Amino acid sequence: MPVSALISPLGEGSFALKFSREATGSGRFFAGPENALLLRAVDDFCAGPACPYNPLVLYGPAGIGKTLLARGIAARVGATQPGGCIVYLTGADFTAEYARAIETRSVMAWRHATRSATLLVLDDVGPLAAKRPAQIELMRTMEAVVGDGGQVLVTAPQAPGALSEFLPALSGRLAAGLAVGIALPGAGARRAVVWQLAAERKAPIAAEAIELLADELPVVVPELSGALHELFARCTSTSTQSIDRAQVRSYLSKRRAIARLTVREIATCAARQHGLRVADLRGPSRRQTIVTARALAMYAARQWTGKSLGSVGKYFGGRDHSTVLHACRKTETSMATDPCVRQSVTDLRAMLQNG
Repeated sequence: MPVSALISPLGEGSFALKFSREATGSGRFFAGPENALLLRAVDDFCAGPACPYNPLVLYGPAGIGKTLLARGIAARVGATQPGGCIVYLTGADFTAEYARAIETRSVMAWRHATRSATLLVLDDVGPLAAKRPAQIELMRTMEAVVGDGGQVLVTAPQAPGALSEFLPALSGRLAAGLAVGIALPGAGARRAVVWQLAAERKAPIAAEAIELLADELPVVVPELSGALHELFARCTSTSTQSIDRAQVRSYLSKRRAIARLTVREIATCAARQHGLRVADLRGPSRRQTIVTARALAMYAARQWTGKSLGSVGKYFGGRDHSTVLHACRKTETSMATDPCVRQSVTDLRAMLQNG
């Protein structure tokens, strides 16, 4: 089954008024038949203002590839329309910068900068939930950009109609274009992703092991990356030449056992691992030791329980979903470069498995 390799992500700082520095993981988005509509929508949108739908809204759960796609689309548009003005903002940035503009009495200048875009990209509108002033400003900004012949691209955690804390007028405006849900990568796309991740990390892994891992884990790319990290760490610690099918089968068996864990059990184990109390992880402390342990626990809870970002954040002191997402991404990035972090994840899993 053929797998299409989509655009690479936008280079840091390029084509952007303000650009998020979050790690994106793999530099390519692989789409199989399950995302055929997505591919068609992206191609149409990148063709320019003649695109029949505006805005284009891409939605799906964390880790599905929304940011990667948003950056890639901005890069493609920037390459094909060199005279344009591309403004790329995260939802958190939009909210914070609008508030700062009000405080500094520079709203008009800020509006001019954002509304003069030929392409406005708003990555993750989630942080605008229940923030009525920011929502009204976004709605008016979108109208201004579209009214001047520009395009708007938005990513969201859910379809516009399911954004319950959003003003009906804003949800309606987002739904007026085309909203495309990003599907989990199919087996073919997952195989391509694992091949690429293994090549990037120079991880020795047998072809049949890749097939088994991809076939048995219908998950988002960060989870596939995390699985490969752990398998590679085990391979290194046991001086095994390469990851084989038997090792993957053992990993999958233990993963199924861990899937029955609760967030509370993971937090308790993570606290004990770092010589802390669960109350420390759930509290407001920003002491580095606690922050590191908390991020690890959030990552593990998200990966091993299947709970939503919001549910995990609620347990850890009522933190919002963007905080949990940041912690998960930071931990995953650290796993790629820091053997101590990889070992901490492996040790935590072993502690949970052994009770």
